[in-house]
Amino acid sequence: MTEIIKFTSIAFLAFCCLAQAKYVPGVSYVENVELAYDNVTDIWRCDKLVCPPGTRSCKIIKRDNPNKADELICNNICVDKLGANLLKFTHTESMVQAQTIDIYVNSYLYGDIWQWSTVYSLSWQGVNATIAPQDWPRVQESMRTLIKAFDDSYGASQRVISTFKGAH
Repeated sequence: MTEIIKFTSIAFLAFCCLAQAKYVPGVSYVENVELAYDNVTDIWRCDKLVCPPGTRSCKIIKRDNPNKADELICNNICVDKLGANLLKFTHTESMVQAQTIDIYVNSYLYGDIWQWSTVYSLSWQGVNATIAPQDWPRVQESMRTLIKAFDDSYGASQRVISTFKGAH
């Protein structure tokens, strides 16, 4: 009887080890976000939204859907020079796996100080940025760098953070 209990215990332990969750390499939810301004045509690209004439800034917000764990609610907003919304587009995106996502980007044409922070962990991804549109690729690269650092050192670290402050 003792041998049966030993064998069952070892078999159960082996099953638990095999069934343990595997690490999935990181996914960037800022990678596919488009942010651009063409000064020749005076046209903003605010992610999924092409802004109308008179737009002076663009806001991109992606956050978890409180009613569906693996979905994001995304808002793209074109803003005029007085701060009023000219146009807003709200849509949803599916996530690979449920994660807390908090992305807030506020882009202006003019200003002296630009800053952003990016945060990444298995359970949370965030970007908080006040930037010129031409700096958006640097924010995306910052997130790619964080995810790669996390993927390369998974287990040694639970969370990585990057912050940039600069002047034009």
